[in-house]
Amino acid sequence: MGASYATIADIQTYWRTLTAAEQNTASAMISDASAKIRLKASQRGKDFDAMIAADTDLEDVAKTIVCKCVINAMKMLESVPATQFSESAGGYTVSGTYYAPGGGLSISKKDWAELGLAVQTYGSVDVYGLN
Repeated sequence: MGASYATIADIQTYWRTLTAAEQNTASAMISDASAKIRLKASQRGKDFDAMIAADTDLEDVAKTIVCKCVINAMKMLESVPATQFSESAGGYTVSGTYYAPGGGLSISKKDWAELGLAVQTYGSVDVYGLN
């Protein structure tokens, strides 16, 4: 188990004071989000802790992203946050787009790019067997 890239104090600075039970939950989520970052780096053939040692600004970026992920996940425990929502009356229409429909910790593609762990791919499929 590696280092965590954020602390309970960071979460409270970015969001609000946490109860003792929320601190336990946040602590576990911080550890999980940090592990996700290290795992993705490992899958990309990189050592994230070495990347941080080489660039201290990356440490601040990782802290911010871990905090954002934990705060969003904890908000989902209180209520399901919608990024877009609409309602109607006569026809009984309700629709919504949610931040992370599957719930849990979610790190966006933009966040992976900021961490230097996004990968661009290219390629094609030769459907006719010519190449």
